[in-house]
Order: sequence, then C-alpha cells, then structure tokens
Amino acid sequence: MWSQKSTNKSLANINEFTVYISECLSSLFFCLITPFVLYQGSIDPWHALSVLEDLSDTETAIYIPGTAHCANMHSDESQDPQALRKARQVRDI
Repeated sequence: MWSQKSTNKSLANINEFTVYISECLSSLFFCLITPFVLYQGSIDPWHALSVLEDLSDTETAIYIPGTAHCANMHSDESQDPQALRKARQVRDI
C-alpha cells in the first residue's frame, strides 16, 4: 500500500540515483564532454526528480520555467520566455 511516507522515500531514492548516474556519467565522459549541461523544463513530467542544481563548476543544471527541456534546441522565436532564451545562450557557448 502506498502512503505519503513511502512515496517520499521512493522520490528520495530516485533523486539519489539520478545524482549518482549523473556523477558516474560526468566522471566517465569528463575528458570528452566539458562542460556538461543538464537541461530541465517545468513541463517535463520528471523535472521534480531531476538534477536541478549545479553539481560542479563544469556540470551545470539549467531549469527552464514554462517549457520542456528539448525546447532549448530550437532557434529563438518572439514568443519564447526569457528563461528559454538564456538557456540557449548557455548552449551556444
């Protein structure tokens, strides 16, 4: 039976696992991929379980309110939120 306590524990485990995977991947690919940027959008259903804070100086987390993580791959449009435009600036560095 699911309760709020078991749900919170499951979410904590998922968060811990996500950070672990990110750390493993960034360690594995550190010499190949620098900087490592994790994009999350507020409408991504998994954003609450994702890495939302920088892990290091070269592992950046970018949270984009009002959009999905893949929106940063498109060109700027006049109706795009400012946060999305800023995320694209990081992408283009």
